[in-house]
Amino acid sequence: FVSIGAVSVHDRPAISTVTPPSATAGADIVLKGVNLLPTSTPIVHVSFNDTIVIGTAMNNASVRVRAPLTVNGTALILRVSTDGGSTFSDSHAIFYVRELPVISAIVPFHGPANGR
Repeated sequence: FVSIGAVSVHDRPAISTVTPPSATAGADIVLKGVNLLPTSTPIVHVSFNDTIVIGTAMNNASVRVRAPLTVNGTALILRVSTDGGSTFSDSHAIFYVRELPVISAIVPFHGPANGR
């Protein structure tokens, strides 16, 4: 951060890792990096491809965010913005969305009441 008179220049945020690296949509994830804490509020905008989600900066090196339920696809590029969503980081992380398992059948259809 540099301040010259009425003009302030902030170092751009950068993401280095995402934990976990894959999860189902709606899961909480943590982004690690540098310059992730905005100056006036802990609100951080996180871009999952073209879907923007609000995250919370826990400190200058980590942000907690929930993977959006509207995400389609498996590999998503994550970028962050600490200036209200005007500009996003040049650096990024890749997050993989796993689909929830679906039970399509139960076999056998019947059996003994005690499970044996």
